[in-house]
Amino acid sequence: VSTQSTWVFRHLFQAHIEEAKAKAKKGKPSSAIGSLFQRVKGIVKSTGREEEKAAQKIALEEMNEYLQYLADGADILITLANGTAIETDDLIRLLEQRETQKNKELRRAHARPRKKRKEPSENLQALKVFVIEYLPLKDAAQLLGVCKKWHAKLSKKVYRFALDRGTLSHNSRILVWQALYRPNFPDLDFGKLREFTISTPTKPAIEEIIEMDVARSMTTNPQLKRESLRVLLKAYANYNKEVEYCQGMNYVMGFLLLQFNGDEETTFKFFCVIMDRLLTDIVHKEFTRLRKFFSMLERLIAIFLPRLAVHFKKEHVDVSYFSTSWFITLFTSAYQYTTKSYFLLDIWDEVLLHGWKALFRTTIYILSYYEEKLLQMNFEETMNFLTEIYRSELFSNLAYEKHLLDSNSQAPPEAEIIRGYKKEMSRINVTKSLLDVIEKDYDRIKMRVEGIQKTN
Repeated sequence: VSTQSTWVFRHLFQAHIEEAKAKAKKGKPSSAIGSLFQRVKGIVKSTGREEEKAAQKIALEEMNEYLQYLADGADILITLANGTAIETDDLIRLLEQRETQKNKELRRAHARPRKKRKEPSENLQALKVFVIEYLPLKDAAQLLGVCKKWHAKLSKKVYRFALDRGTLSHNSRILVWQALYRPNFPDLDFGKLREFTISTPTKPAIEEIIEMDVARSMTTNPQLKRESLRVLLKAYANYNKEVEYCQGMNYVMGFLLLQFNGDEETTFKFFCVIMDRLLTDIVHKEFTRLRKFFSMLERLIAIFLPRLAVHFKKEHVDVSYFSTSWFITLFTSAYQYTTKSYFLLDIWDEVLLHGWKALFRTTIYILSYYEEKLLQMNFEETMNFLTEIYRSELFSNLAYEKHLLDSNSQAPPEAEIIRGYKKEMSRINVTKSLLDVIEKDYDRIKMRVEGIQKTN
């Protein structure tokens, strides 16, 4: 509803917006804003809250362009937003658009390639070379499990090297994934949990949603064991009473079930670690952290893709409209349209190693890959394209086939594919320090907004 409303209201109020801009240019910003909101109020008085919110948001976005040049423009915008349907997070994201100069500084600081990390000590380096060069991956994983010190110091480096070089078979890749996460598997008796899940009714509301989602999950993948997926989702709802079930989990669980060849216990325990490390934070407490991530993504686009940021602003493209499913499913809903995606596996290599930093980097990479095309699109075309991104050449493997044709290489196809695209993604310098700066800016602006709102 919100997406459709934004498109409709943008055209409906275009004439009123232009009139308000003209007044603002004549030095009458208060009159312009007041007039515009009166027009909005008159047209939407008989519509629902979502439509009113969309209209008011457009009005604030348009007038923010003029208010940002006033020293107290932020305070004026916050005051104007009081009493409207605008949510605090949307207001914060508007105010963050005033950080233009800081975005330029961050862009310059993160334009250079990331520095290589220092190698371990000489002895550990020798062990690393031995493990990588001479041992089969399965034996290497067992060796690193012998000593906690070896595992702590070397495991991530060894596994990262194995994933990055792109010479692993699919089975070896899955072994690396398991080796990375197995030390954090929950200590539980899966057999008992499964038996309890089958014999005990799930909450009717949860069961209804799970049944509906399982029926429509990854319909192009006949290998997916739907009964196993159903049991695993219900088992997690029983295991984690605080989160229970959230739409999107079906894609993540289904993707893992396919990668682990139907092994329910490994799939379930791996999924538990994914939830603890990445997803519980964003699906819990009314998606508070997810809304913060939308704001952070908007800043990253402004930093790394400034032309696209301006275009999105002009077309009123809200990042939440297309990135919600990307984040909540960790891109696994791509399997709704394909039975195999090399790019999705590349994404998961990075996510398992680097967490949310990799998710942000991947999102910026996708937008940069299609930037020229997106710059030619209007709001409706952009929404259609980005919400259907899994049908694009990146996820459907067409881009990989082009890469192979252009490279004239005799190397194994997957090796060339993985090396090529991981190298391109690594050039996008999204670092932990950058994300920390952006998050602190968000928290600072939020405190300011809440402070002014309380005084009013």
